[in-house]
Amino acid sequence: TSPNITVTLKKFPSDTLTPDGERITWDSRKGFIIANATYREIGLLNCEATVNGRLYQTNYLTHRQTNTILDVRINPPSPVRLLYGQTLVLNCTTTTDLNTRVQMSWNYPGKATKRASIRQRIDQSNPHNNVFHSILKINDVQRHDKGLYTCRVKSGSSFRSFNASVHVYGKGFISVKHRKQQVQETIAGKRSYRLSMKVKAFPSPEVVWLKDGSPATGKSARYSVHGYSLVIKDVTTEDAGDYTIVLGIKQSNLLRNLTATLIVNAKPQIYEKSVSSFASPALYPLGSRQALTCTVYGIPQPTIKWLWHPCHHNHSKERYDFCSESEDSSILDPDSNVGNKIESITQRMMVIEGTNKTV
Repeated sequence: TSPNITVTLKKFPSDTLTPDGERITWDSRKGFIIANATYREIGLLNCEATVNGRLYQTNYLTHRQTNTILDVRINPPSPVRLLYGQTLVLNCTTTTDLNTRVQMSWNYPGKATKRASIRQRIDQSNPHNNVFHSILKINDVQRHDKGLYTCRVKSGSSFRSFNASVHVYGKGFISVKHRKQQVQETIAGKRSYRLSMKVKAFPSPEVVWLKDGSPATGKSARYSVHGYSLVIKDVTTEDAGDYTIVLGIKQSNLLRNLTATLIVNAKPQIYEKSVSSFASPALYPLGSRQALTCTVYGIPQPTIKWLWHPCHHNHSKERYDFCSESEDSSILDPDSNVGNKIESITQRMMVIEGTNKTV
């Protein structure tokens, strides 16, 4: 407190902080006052003075304190599912700024009886952040251990929390339902189609998809299993059939299956149209008897109609001319009284090139 004593402020290892009357000032009744401290004042500071040949020293360890909590989470993610007798382990992880310190605590169903053991540690391997861990562990879980587990994190005025829901089951289970209708339809040529089932199960079951009783992925490389779904790429009519999902949990001796039927529709195709040539159309003698054939493939079976488009001939000597379909047309049947006399219109199924077609 004596104004005549010279006091020096040093920073380890060899820096001296000299009062400048503005940012750093010396007051014999208060000490050194540093306004807007920077990184230069963070560390081990030494305040010293010599009186009557004797050196007096006081050491200060300063740090820049923050209360920034960047993130809080619990692993494994909620909901956490266990069977009776298994061990519950929840790891609450808190990420903070480097100079932040936290207090971590748990609220959980068995807290009153100290049902869980809790240990904490800090990971400072990251050069930019601190990571604090609080690990809760309960051996031999029972029904009364189910419920909401909350990790609470506090640093100064900052507070964060994170919840995890814990479910405890007496035995394994499988529940499977159709996500859509039991019978589903798609179109040949579609880039992909997904057959999905709605499944609730614990523990996670093994999944196998069957097509018409045989493993689907063994039938074609276009089939792939994703979770409880079967994805069919580049759909063809050969993909139509019955698809069965088989779910099994060995340790619980559980097996469930459910079947869905896939119908693959195909757009109608007229085969005469694909092979016809308009460059040299057929010529028919006037008054002759002719049979016209239309061969069609499609799923479901297409309906076929014949239409007549009248032509307005110019009676020229040209070998042929064309009729415009934009003119009025008439639907033909054996009772038609327009245009040529229709003797009959018949329709039958024929196997052509291994495929049922309508002729």
